[in-house]
Amino acid sequence: MMNVCWQSGGILTGLCLMESVCCVGLAAPINDVGGELATLNEAGQASIRQRDYVAAERYFRQAREKAELMGRMDFVEEMDARRAAMYINDGEPSRAVFILQPYIKPGVNKFILSDFLMALRATNQPQEVIKVFREHVNNWQEFPVYGLQIVGDVYLRQGKYKEACTIYEHILSREKVADVPYVQLGYAYALAHQEKNKEAVAAYEKVANMAPRYNNIIVGDGEAFIAEGRVGIARRMFALLGKDDREKELYQLLYAQCLVNVGKDYENESQNFRRDEYMMNRSYYHEANNILRRLAKSHNEEIVHEAQVTLTANDIHKDLLADSHKRLQEMLDKDSNDVLALSVMNEYERVQLHSLTISYENSVDDKRNRNQNMGMSFDSYLGHDFYGTIESNRNWMQDDDRRTAYWENSLGLRKNFSWGEIGGEWICYDGTSARNGYSIFTEFEFGDVTKMDFTFGRRVHDHVGTVAAGIRENYRQVTLSHNLTRKTSLAEYYLWADLMDGNRYKEYGININHLLQVKHNYSDRLLASYSRGKYDREVWFYDSPWRRDAYTLGFSRKWNLPKSNEIWQWLMNFSWGRDNDEGVGFSPNMRLEYVKDLPQNQQLKVGATLYKYFHQPEREGRRNTGCLVDVSYNWGW
Repeated sequence: MMNVCWQSGGILTGLCLMESVCCVGLAAPINDVGGELATLNEAGQASIRQRDYVAAERYFRQAREKAELMGRMDFVEEMDARRAAMYINDGEPSRAVFILQPYIKPGVNKFILSDFLMALRATNQPQEVIKVFREHVNNWQEFPVYGLQIVGDVYLRQGKYKEACTIYEHILSREKVADVPYVQLGYAYALAHQEKNKEAVAAYEKVANMAPRYNNIIVGDGEAFIAEGRVGIARRMFALLGKDDREKELYQLLYAQCLVNVGKDYENESQNFRRDEYMMNRSYYHEANNILRRLAKSHNEEIVHEAQVTLTANDIHKDLLADSHKRLQEMLDKDSNDVLALSVMNEYERVQLHSLTISYENSVDDKRNRNQNMGMSFDSYLGHDFYGTIESNRNWMQDDDRRTAYWENSLGLRKNFSWGEIGGEWICYDGTSARNGYSIFTEFEFGDVTKMDFTFGRRVHDHVGTVAAGIRENYRQVTLSHNLTRKTSLAEYYLWADLMDGNRYKEYGININHLLQVKHNYSDRLLASYSRGKYDREVWFYDSPWRRDAYTLGFSRKWNLPKSNEIWQWLMNFSWGRDNDEGVGFSPNMRLEYVKDLPQNQQLKVGATLYKYFHQPEREGRRNTGCLVDVSYNWGW
C-alpha cells in the first residue's frame, strides 16, 4: 500500500549517517604478532560482538599492557582503531570518542580521524566535528570520502548549505554517483535550500530510480518542501520517480497524499510551527484534486481505490462534508474492513462542526473616538455543505459631541463549493433608527494561490455620528488575494459605498505580508500597507475627509511555546497618514498578543495595542496617545 506517512526532516540525515557507519574506515589488519597479543585482541572483539563490554575492556587492557612492554605501539594503535570502529557500529560512540581522543594531534592517521569525527557526530557534538576537521585536515584530496561526508552532513544539519555543497561537490568530483548516492542526495537537498531549484532537481534526477530506498528519501525531501510552501520543486521531484507507468502513478498518488496531509501534525512541535508559518493558512486542495481525479481513472484498481479515499480526505479538509460522508459510507458498505476508508471516516468524525466565540474590544484613537464592543457568535454545520451563523453584538460609541449604543444581531447562511463559497446574512439593529441591513458575498478560488471575494449589502456607516443619525450605506467591496511567492502574500481591495444622506465614500488599499525567517520556535514577518479613502463631501457630524492617505510599515515576531501551548506575538508598526491637506502625521504603535490553547478545542486570545501620535493638527485638540484592548474566547466541538 502506498499510503505511507513520511516523516520529513531527519530522513536524509539519518540515512547519510547509516551510509557513513557502514563505511567505517578500519585501520589496516592487525599484524600477526603471534601468541598472546592476537589471542587477547580477538577475545576483546568477540566480547564486543556479544555486548559484554566489561570483559572486552579487560582483554584490551591486558593486550595493551603486554604490547607496551614489547614496544609494539603500532599494534596498540591498530587495536584501538578497530576497537573504536566496532563500538561505533555497536551503538556505543561515546566509548569510541574516549578511545580515539589521545590520537587526535598533528599527523593523526586519516582513518582514525575520520572515525573520531563519526563518533563525535553520533554523540551529538557537531561543533566539535567542525572544529577538529578544520584543525587537522588541510588536504581534502587525501582525506577519506566517508570522513568528508560526515562533515558535509553536519553542515547540512546545521543549515549551512553553502559549506555542505562545497564538501559534497569535492566528493562528487572524486567518486561516481553510484558509489556515493547519499552524498548526491545531500548535495541536491543543499542546493534546494539555496533556492537553486533547477540545479537541485537535476541533482535528484541522477539518483532517482536507482533503488527504492533512494526514492524514499526523495519522497521525504519532497514532503518537507511541501510543508515549507515549496510545491513547485516538490512537483518536479515527484515527477522524476517511477520507471514505468504503474510506478509513476504510485508516486503521483504519494505526491497527492503529501499535498492532502500537509496540515497533519508531526510529533515535533517545531516542525508543526515551521509548517504553519510557511503555509499561512493555505492549502493545496486544487492541485491534489486534479491529480486524484486523474488517478481515479487508472487501470490499476488499487490506485483507483486509494485515489478515491484520498480525494474524500481532501474534500473533508475543504469542509465539503456531505459528499465525503456519502462516499465513505458506500466504500464501507462494500467492505466494512476497508482500513483506508475507516481511517478517513475516523478523521471525518473528528471534524469540528460547531464553534462558539465570545469577544470584547475597547479602543480610543487620536480623534477622541471611543468604541466598545461585546459580542457572541455561534457557527454550526447544518448539512449538505451549508453552514449557519448567529451573531449578537452590543456596541458603544462616543466622541466629544455625542454618544450612542445599539445592538447588532445577524443571522447568516453560507454554502461551500470546491471552487469557493456563497453566503449572506440578515442584520437587525436595535437602538438606532436604522432597523436592518444585509450582506451577500461570494468567494472564488483561482487555484491554490489566488482568490477573489465580492461582497455587497447594506449596513450602518461606522461612525458615532452616522449611527446616531441612523445613516446606512449601500456598499460593494472586491478583494483579490494572491501568494506572490511561498513567503510573500498580497491582498488588494476596493470599496465603494452610497450613504443614505447622499454622500459617497470610496477606498482602496493594498497589504503585503512577507515571511522573513522561521527559526526554531519563532518567526519574523515584514508587513506593509497603503490605503486611500475619500468622501464626496465633508459632513460636520461624522469624520468624512475628502482625502485620507495612510501608509504603514511593520515588523512582527511570533514565539511558539509548545510545552505550555502558548503563542506570543509582538508587532511594531510605523504609520504615516493625513486627512485632506493637513501635514503628515506619524503614529508608531506596538501590539502584544497572547494565545493560549486550552483542552477540548478551546482557545483564549488577549491583545493590547498602544498608539502614539506625532505632528497632530493643534486646532482640533487631538489626543497624543491611543489604545486598543481585545479579548476573545473560542470553543469548538
